[in-house]
Amino acid sequence: FEKLGLRVGLIDLATLAAFNALRLEGLIDGSGTRDIALLMATKAYFALVILRGGRLIFYRAKNYHVQGGFQGEESLRVVGRELRTSLSYYEEHLLGEGLSRIHLAVVGVDAEQIAEVCQGAGVGEINQIALGKKVVELKDLGPTEAAELLPTLGLALRREP
Repeated sequence: FEKLGLRVGLIDLATLAAFNALRLEGLIDGSGTRDIALLMATKAYFALVILRGGRLIFYRAKNYHVQGGFQGEESLRVVGRELRTSLSYYEEHLLGEGLSRIHLAVVGVDAEQIAEVCQGAGVGEINQIALGKKVVELKDLGPTEAAELLPTLGLALRREP
């Protein structure tokens, strides 16, 4: 970056920044009595965030394949396996009693297929979030553009004035 004359001011995890934007828009509320989760899936990776009482208790991000990118059925199997393993860890080590809801933010892959994988893992109620349509500042963008800008918006929204 320095060779290009750029200075890096902040590096953050896209999923957590996107979570902040969704939370501040009121789309994700972790203040209930049961745990909830956010599963973000893009063409390059997927990430799972679990919240208890509005606090982050679990985070996991993973590429679909060593050769990169979403590879169809093979990648769906990876998501299913990692989701089941993560939920097992959550129940055994974090005293999880099951998720009341999982929010899906999916861009660039088939949301219905990801939802089916979640159903197979027994995650509770599934709520699909259309990123560009739900976050006011991104409503005029397509889903890919909204997903690319959502982390930046999440960073901006969480900063103190």
